Amino acid sequence: MLTKADSHSLLQEFRSAIREEISAVRADLSAVEVRVDALETEAQASRSQHRSAEIAATRQGNLLLTLRRQVEDLENRSRLQNIRIRGLPDAVPLQDTVRALFRHILGQECPEDIQFDRISQSTGPSTPGWETQRRAVLSACL
Repeated sequence: MLTKADSHSLLQEFRSAIREEISAVRADLSAVEVRVDALETEAQASRSQHRSAEIAATRQGNLLLTLRRQVEDLENRSRLQNIRIRGLPDAVPLQDTVRALFRHILGQECPEDIQFDRISQSTGPSTPGWETQRRAVLSACL
């Protein structure tokens, strides 16, 4: 049979076990809190570095675009008496197409036989909408 003293001692053991468990949970919770704070600090630093990298990449992209435009301008200025026509497919006969294009542009002022020193195919980035304009001009010229 369980006596009053035995139940009292069991209750004391139960209380001390619960206190030990609560202390262990509190210690674990404190450790987790420290780790969460460290992770939040690292995440904030990473976000800040990411923003800085995005700004630097945007700046670099803008500088690259500016340099590309300047190089293209210098290349165009170095071709003093050249005309660049972009967007003609490789399969098009270049001499006939360019002559027809100039006849269309110049209209009645165009001489019968236009002489060119040299015609060469130029590849490069085309502007948006150029394909539609090119097809319309070529179909009108040919």
